[in-house]
Amino acid sequence: MLNLSASTTINRPVELVFDKLANDFEHTYPQYASLNFSIEKITEGPVAVGSRFIEKAPKYGRQEVNFKKKGEGKRIELGPLEPDLQREIIEQVIEVTGYDLNRSFSIKMSQPEGTGFLVFKFKKAGEGTALTLLAQLNLTGSKPLQRFIYRLLLALFGPKSFKEMLEKIKGLVEAA
Repeated sequence: MLNLSASTTINRPVELVFDKLANDFEHTYPQYASLNFSIEKITEGPVAVGSRFIEKAPKYGRQEVNFKKKGEGKRIELGPLEPDLQREIIEQVIEVTGYDLNRSFSIKMSQPEGTGFLVFKFKKAGEGTALTLLAQLNLTGSKPLQRFIYRLLLALFGPKSFKEMLEKIKGLVEAA
């Protein structure tokens, strides 16, 4: 299991931040989810617990990975995708699992390789909003494969890029 968390303060009221990230999820999510191609709501009505979306994103799973030493640690360098792999698209179902108006919003992302969870927590912070983003990833498959994939994902989407995603959210909401 891979767990990440990051927080930031957004200079907008809680109600606006929640509305943008939860109620307008279908339009906002593709703007900060870096691998996303498209997302489509497949349930009727407003966003609520049980709302479902289909996300389409590029499949990166077959890239060749080269480990290169740099200083004390290791740096992962991914080579370019083969042309045939650049066209491969994965679809995953995103389901709203929590919706507490102006307090929290959570989603579950499911695909054959595993399940991920994102929880957005909102709290008034002066004139703005303290936003905390929590993520959890659970992979299926053999233990050695899971350990390798977790290390790869942590290197690719670890704390630094997770915080960068949060900064994208901050910029997006503050520009509204």
